[in-house]
Amino acid sequence: MISDTHGLLREDAVALLKGVDHIVHAGDIGNPTIIERLERVAPVSAIRGNVDVEPWASMFPDTLQVTLFGQKIFKPCFKKDHFSGGRPGSTGRPATSEPIA
Repeated sequence: MISDTHGLLREDAVALLKGVDHIVHAGDIGNPTIIERLERVAPVSAIRGNVDVEPWASMFPDTLQVTLFGQKIFKPCFKKDHFSGGRPGSTGRPATSEPIA
């Protein structure tokens, strides 16, 4: 699982993912080329995050439910309208990419 790339995917992160069977990008992609690069490593499931507001981001859902290796994974994207409080642009949660299983 990877998240919060915000349009920047470092080579050391790609190197760590080599050899995996599947990648889950848990939001805040930042640029569609991030997913294209990850797809060269392994199949990718992804959701958009609160920084993914450009038209390209509409191809990604707000939540993800996938079964990998017999395990169900559910990953919501926590957006400001889902929670109250916090600073502008904040979700009111300190860890916006925390998976919920």
